Amino acid sequence: AVQLVHVASTNSVTIKLANETPTAVHLAYSNTPSKMIVQFTTGSPSPASETARVTPVVRYTATNETHAMVPLEAEYMYITARGTTDTYSAHDLCQAPANKTEAGKFYPPGLLHTVQVNKLKPSTEYKYQVGISVDGSVPVWSDLATFKSAPEDGNTGEFEYIVYGDQGCPDSGCEDGWKWLDGMMKRETRATSIHHFGDISYANGAAHIWEQWFEMIQPFSANLPLMIAIGNHEYDHLSGGIGKDPSGVGTDDGFHPSWGDFMNDSGGECGVPMAKRFRMPSTSKSNGVFWYSYNHGVVHTVVVSSEHDLSIGSPQYDFLAHDLENVDRSVTPWVILESHRPLYEGEDGDHWESNTHVGEAMREEIEDLLYMYEVDVVLAGHYHEYHRTCFGLYRGVCNSNGPVHITIGAAGGSLDSFFANWTTYSNPWTASYFQGVYGYGKITANATNLQFSFVRHGDKDDPLGGKVLDSISIPGKN
Repeated sequence: AVQLVHVASTNSVTIKLANETPTAVHLAYSNTPSKMIVQFTTGSPSPASETARVTPVVRYTATNETHAMVPLEAEYMYITARGTTDTYSAHDLCQAPANKTEAGKFYPPGLLHTVQVNKLKPSTEYKYQVGISVDGSVPVWSDLATFKSAPEDGNTGEFEYIVYGDQGCPDSGCEDGWKWLDGMMKRETRATSIHHFGDISYANGAAHIWEQWFEMIQPFSANLPLMIAIGNHEYDHLSGGIGKDPSGVGTDDGFHPSWGDFMNDSGGECGVPMAKRFRMPSTSKSNGVFWYSYNHGVVHTVVVSSEHDLSIGSPQYDFLAHDLENVDRSVTPWVILESHRPLYEGEDGDHWESNTHVGEAMREEIEDLLYMYEVDVVLAGHYHEYHRTCFGLYRGVCNSNGPVHITIGAAGGSLDSFFANWTTYSNPWTASYFQGVYGYGKITANATNLQFSFVRHGDKDDPLGGKVLDSISIPGKN
């Protein structure tokens, strides 16, 4: 047995400004290039009633044409924007373990701040800092960061962005995840944003995992917009949803069709941390982080929730139909749909049989709509591997003027190759796949070309990191 012996004591230590110091800084595009959404976290004041004294602020200014930074000390040179503060408690979550206050389950998230900065010029680099104003004074500012505002709709200048699903911290730990992301950002210097379509942190009701994940993504999140989608590990639940489900579903257990495999994969979070921690663009018939759309240059992106009803007549189907009907292809010739779960896959085995049925049901619900409005690409995750279909896939037939479907679910979650009976079933649509490899997707777009690449993950010293494993040029439909 180990015996602990008290040797000496020190005076108590106080960490100054711990509650006021911003963490988890992240960006998101708004519904117009003139705006950017900035979000961050600070500690909760004691007592909680002191929250009323707190106002989140962002100070920002454009860099000049040579990219030199204007000193932020020159107060007349920057603009200050103010925002709103929110939080959530264990009571706001739907079921256990998320709503239990035992160790390793619920932990107060602190104050969650959202500020929208306005009057931005398109395609312009800005530097900024965030902080909280307490009785009119900001005790500590965040480190200096930069972002580039979105281009005007239809701007034909070429741009790149990163896409993936199913990240969390890799099995080897968040430190390795940080190194991978640091390596990615050192390689992908032209990237304008990151799109992460579901299974974000894998907190699954263990609230501290959210903080670890936000710390891990710091290599990019304060400088590149992070556009997210909801996954089963953020939303799916079995009880407690009435009056708490932020997506507005009026049932206790969310969405549970007969063909689904939607269990308590969120650990009872039921989308609450996602809805509180992220703000996505608001458009006609959109629903917060659950379904929305936006333009970026020549690309129109529409994000849907595979964890909600997509059948004809549902609110989400109505949103998708309305959105696709109103796309102006002369402005945004490329249309890309993002969903956590894919419509088409090739992975087989006992573990995935029920997921195959979900994909088949999603095809019945929205595949005709995607065909009718000539969607170019469907991006998804959920399967922890890489899979790409043939071109023009529609109703299981290649070269039929449907989209190409690409699964990039190998960003960090445990790879599917770990399942003993992993295999690929015979089908007419699989064109490329990789198992046992972590990686991310990269899209390069201009008015006439859309290029997709699957890139191997790895830190900056990994000789295999950054290797392009699959690359295609996607034919346009307009």
